[in-house]
Amino acid sequence: MLKNISLKGRFALLTLLAACFTGCTSVPMPKGTSKGYSSVRFIAPNKPLGSDNAPIFIESNQMIKEAVSNEMKKNGLTVVDNNADLIIAHLIILQDNSSTSYSNQHFGLQDFSELVDLAHKEGMKKHFPERVLKRALVIDLIDAKTNQLVYRDYVVSGTLSNLPAAERQAQIQKGVSMALKRFFE
Repeated sequence: MLKNISLKGRFALLTLLAACFTGCTSVPMPKGTSKGYSSVRFIAPNKPLGSDNAPIFIESNQMIKEAVSNEMKKNGLTVVDNNADLIIAHLIILQDNSSTSYSNQHFGLQDFSELVDLAHKEGMKKHFPERVLKRALVIDLIDAKTNQLVYRDYVVSGTLSNLPAAERQAQIQKGVSMALKRFFE
């Protein structure tokens, strides 16, 4: 997934984002499991804000939804349109050496600002020897009855924008599988 970044850059990036998300106690990272759940649905999308209307975000959000659906079905959960046990939300964070942007259209009313701020602060502390383009995908699973966050994990990759659509979809599927792996253990 980190094809476009050197080995040294990959290690630095993964170390940085792992410390970023796990080292901060104010960002909840629950690791619930799929036990007791049989159905999931996607959160109703927010009205697109700013660059969420950009074609790259529209296409990426659709590919992520397809990949998450595939992973849920593969692990025995039914994807429905309403009245589900779990609600799926996701957040895309894009970062280069000088800026951080995000797509929160499919993250619902949850507070995403702390996640984006943390990623930005930690990312800007590092000075990479090359132009680094990275993407983090945060996936949340919320109990539909209690509205409590049951599971959150993330995956980091290099930019996927220069890849053909089929390869981009395959990389997204691999990333989603990694982010949801602990949920199905």
